[in-house]
Amino acid sequence: MQQHWYVIQTKPKKESAVQKQLTLAQYELFYPRMKSLIATKPLFPSYLFIRTDLGDPYHHRMVRYTRGVRKILGDSEFPFTVPNYVVETLQERTKDGSVIEQELLFREGDEVRVKKGILQDLRGIIEKSIPETGRVKILFRWLQNSMRAALKYTELEKI
Repeated sequence: MQQHWYVIQTKPKKESAVQKQLTLAQYELFYPRMKSLIATKPLFPSYLFIRTDLGDPYHHRMVRYTRGVRKILGDSEFPFTVPNYVVETLQERTKDGSVIEQELLFREGDEVRVKKGILQDLRGIIEKSIPETGRVKILFRWLQNSMRAALKYTELEKI
């Protein structure tokens, strides 16, 4: 029995259900997710990695006809294998074997300069990151006053 990694496409939002069913059937799965400040979402929505021998008709049928599976990626003759190093690299970056922590470009308290836009060249301090929108809240201080603004990550640079 030669086991390889393959990619399964699931029906929308059925990754967890497929993972649960195939794990109960003793298959090795990898379902990478990205954890941000607010939510944990699939790194590859509607896709899972499975390690098995899909050359064996029994395993091929078991995987292909699991409730929630749309298809096994491949051509009309054979499923495509995924090189081990691809899955291993993703697994190394996970915390518990499946969740990858989202790296933030800027952290609360970082001092930044605005690179472009109406506030160009102003300096401020990161007050809060909002990764889902690609923005950060910045606190600008002038003399005795403060002003807050929400800007895109791409408009800023660390000082």
